[in-house]
Amino acid sequence: VFTSHGQLRGGLVSARRSEIEPNWLPYVLVSDLDATLVKAAKLGGGVLAKEGGSAIVVDPTGAAIGVTERKGEAQ
Repeated sequence: VFTSHGQLRGGLVSARRSEIEPNWLPYVLVSDLDATLVKAAKLGGGVLAKEGGSAIVVDPTGAAIGVTERKGEAQ
């Protein structure tokens, strides 16, 4: 986990699948993860992975972004 001025700024994790090339994945905070995933699907996106309060979603072109649920802190 990388922090700056007491704020979480990023982190590193090991990819579980060997076909994933090293990359940066931006994350955004959402107040309701399940509602966000439903809306992403309605807009033509998909869910690549979901674990706990986080997920990785893709848009119709395959671009990925991470979403993390933080109750009362939507960004």
